Amino acid sequence: MTKLTKKRQVVMAVLIVALAAAVFVNWYYTAPDTTPVSGLEPKTDAVDETVPGEAQAVGAEENAAEDYFASVRLQRDTARDEALGNIQAVMANLSDADEQVLEDANANLDQLSEQIKQESDIEALVSAKLGTDCVAVMNGEAIQIVVPQSQIDETSVLQITEIVLDNTDIKSDSIKIIGAE
Repeated sequence: MTKLTKKRQVVMAVLIVALAAAVFVNWYYTAPDTTPVSGLEPKTDAVDETVPGEAQAVGAEENAAEDYFASVRLQRDTARDEALGNIQAVMANLSDADEQVLEDANANLDQLSEQIKQESDIEALVSAKLGTDCVAVMNGEAIQIVVPQSQIDETSVLQITEIVLDNTDIKSDSIKIIGAE
């Protein structure tokens, strides 16, 4: 065998081992935990009165913050969609004679898209820095950042303020950081 063939075989063997390791790691971290809890026996005489597919509250306290952030994002997205629809309707119904209105509509569309980008960037950076979910809501020259109450301390307030100042033209006195329960 030539030296090149041996190299190819070694490379293939290493790639196969790496692939097997990746599959094992993926299986290990995504497999459900099926270990029984010691000291607990399954109830055989109890009747399960739940309907399959029926929603049940599990860990409601933990999910409350996630639900809050999801509902705020949904409300914000709905308002944005309405504004975008209004702007597009104005632009679609304009004739060439309404040049100023068309320019205003384009400016509003640009402003809305820039605001969406800034909010998304701030949310991503704050989430990365604090390791928690957050929602940024901009209106005009002010911004409100909502984070879990447990994440609010002096350091996190300074970090959030720095992120907002670095990514927007908003002044520090127009930044409001709110804790969600």
